[in-house]
Amino acid sequence: MRNRIAVLALAPSLLAFSNPYSRHLDPPTPAWVYVASAGSVLVMGSIWFVKTIKKSKAADGPQALKQRIAPAVAYFGNSAERKTFKQIHAAEELQRFAAEFWSKRDPDATTPGNEAKDAYEQRLKHANENFREGRRAGWETARGRVHLLHGPPDEILREHWIDLPLPGVSIKSLEFWFYYRPASAGEPPNLFARMNAGMVKFVFADVEGVGLQRQLYSSEPGEQKDSRVLLGATPAESERRK
Repeated sequence: MRNRIAVLALAPSLLAFSNPYSRHLDPPTPAWVYVASAGSVLVMGSIWFVKTIKKSKAADGPQALKQRIAPAVAYFGNSAERKTFKQIHAAEELQRFAAEFWSKRDPDATTPGNEAKDAYEQRLKHANENFREGRRAGWETARGRVHLLHGPPDEILREHWIDLPLPGVSIKSLEFWFYYRPASAGEPPNLFARMNAGMVKFVFADVEGVGLQRQLYSSEPGEQKDSRVLLGATPAESERRK
């Protein structure tokens, strides 16, 4: 709206300046038109300048800094780092914390950049742009977490309207992520064992049919596994494998 007002205010003067005969028109363009146009330019310029300064300050403010590093601390930080991070609120302290955090994880200190930090920022951007679910940021979702921790999968397979023998569960779709590298440990017997056997895999399921994916299975130890996809396991064993 403000831009339209500025254009309307500038229009007479622009026409006057663009017409070489404007000074000889009868009657000539009133002086107040030029004054009003110049005033509009100054007002719009001031508004733009103030907004730019505010955006710049917000980008470097404590809240923005905390949001940028929060996923890294949540998924890559140790318990001491997570505890310290929760207690920091000042921008300078957050910047110092972030510098130390990534310095510890720099795979090659002889290079000018930090490859681990660069990879994290690329993954975070991709996760937030592609895996957002409702009000949850992409990095907070099941697929976003795996993407941050393991990077982009080598292969993605999507299956819709799957009829799995899982009591009490109606799965609308499955999404398989395959990484072409050996799994960290032998897989327990499960419904997906034959799919790219021996390789790292993650299985996500849309149980409610509204696009909210939850992790159903992973070949990696310590990762969430729904006990109902494990074959030949007693209830107690299934609980331990979750």
